[in-house]
Amino acid sequence: VESKGLINWIQLVDPVTGKEQFTLVRSVYDNYKLVGVLLIAVSDKVFDEALADSNNHIFITVGQQNPVFSYPKFDEIDKEYNRFRPLINELLTTEQEENTYPLNNDININSDDEGVTLNLRNIAIPKRSQDNVSIVSVIPTNVIVSEVNKDLMRSFLMILFLFFICFILLAFFIRSFNHRIDALKNSMSKVANGDFDIPPKISGRDEISEVYNHLYATMKSLQTLISENYEHLVQEKNMEIQQRETQFKALSSQINPHFLYNTLEMIR
Repeated sequence: VESKGLINWIQLVDPVTGKEQFTLVRSVYDNYKLVGVLLIAVSDKVFDEALADSNNHIFITVGQQNPVFSYPKFDEIDKEYNRFRPLINELLTTEQEENTYPLNNDININSDDEGVTLNLRNIAIPKRSQDNVSIVSVIPTNVIVSEVNKDLMRSFLMILFLFFICFILLAFFIRSFNHRIDALKNSMSKVANGDFDIPPKISGRDEISEVYNHLYATMKSLQTLISENYEHLVQEKNMEIQQRETQFKALSSQINPHFLYNTLEMIR
């Protein structure tokens, strides 16, 4: 009632459940006349469900008071919170001296002695709120180191996997390259030895396949040239034979009359 309509967040015993709960308290007026006090208790299940996946110790405070909620539940919440109060006070003092005390922002501080990292988020609650709500998260350093190690391990495994894939692709490329080089060398050896029985193409679309295509075109030209030369030689031989046959026939036509005449003369 003394707040005169401003919102207060306090820890109160819920008259319905009989348990202490984080509660919004505000006096209600009608035409500037006090009607009553509104209480809205926030169920702990809301916080538990929101923080179910968190591995950190989390405290919710109003202003500079003791925490009104903790996750996980502590039997002596004030005693557990007081372990970190010097760190919180040091952090708040530093920020206030630098005039950078933030709202709706995170402040972090590390403590090697406690082996924790402290995260403080101050939330300015609008609509005529009298206090600010702070969320203090205590993260064990070994948890941070463990998460970093997990990330490093995942990165290492990913790099190792990529290296393995690159190695396989490189081995496949080298094998394919060597196979095509061997095919080119064998085809060149066959052509050099006069064996023109080579495939028309090899796999790939690079300089090796271009060289092979030129080799095949050269082989075809050479084969055509040899075939034409052979036909020319055959024609020359045929002409020579025909010429000799003509000469032989001419000699035969000269010899036959003389032979007949000599035979008749011998008989006579």
